[in-house]
Amino acid sequence: MPAARGLLLSLVMSRSDDERAVRDESTLDLLGGVLTDAADLVAAHGERIKLEVRVEVRALQQTIIVTGIAIATVVLAGLMLAEAAALGLTAATGLPLWLGHAALGVALAITGAVLYRQRAPSVDLVPSDAIAEVKRDVARIATAATR
Repeated sequence: MPAARGLLLSLVMSRSDDERAVRDESTLDLLGGVLTDAADLVAAHGERIKLEVRVEVRALQQTIIVTGIAIATVVLAGLMLAEAAALGLTAATGLPLWLGHAALGVALAITGAVLYRQRAPSVDLVPSDAIAEVKRDVARIATAATR
C-alpha cells in the first residue's frame, strides 16, 4: 500500500507541476505577445511621426522657396522702379535727386509691409497628430493593464 500511495502522490505532484508549467508558459506567451504588440505599436507610431515630419518639412521648403522668390523679385523690381521713378520725379518737379529717392523709398517700405502681412501662415514642425495618437494608445494600454 505505501508504494501505491507514493506512486499516487508522485502522479498528483507531477500533474500539478505540469499544470503550473503550462500556466507559466501561457503567461509567458501572453507577456511575449504583449511586448511584441507594444514593439509593433511603437514602430508604427515612429513611422507615422517620420511621415508627418516629412510632410511638414516639404511644406516648410515650399514656403521658404516661394518666400525667397517673392523677396528677390520685389527687391529687384523695387530697385529698378525706384531708380526710374526717382529720376522721373526729379525731372518732372525739379526736386533734388535725393528727395525723389527718399519719397519712393517710403512708398516701397509701405508696400513691403503690406505684402509681409499677407504671407503664408506659419509652419508647425511638431508632429502633433502622431503625438496625439501615441498618447491615446498609451492611455488605452494603461487602462487595459489596470483591469
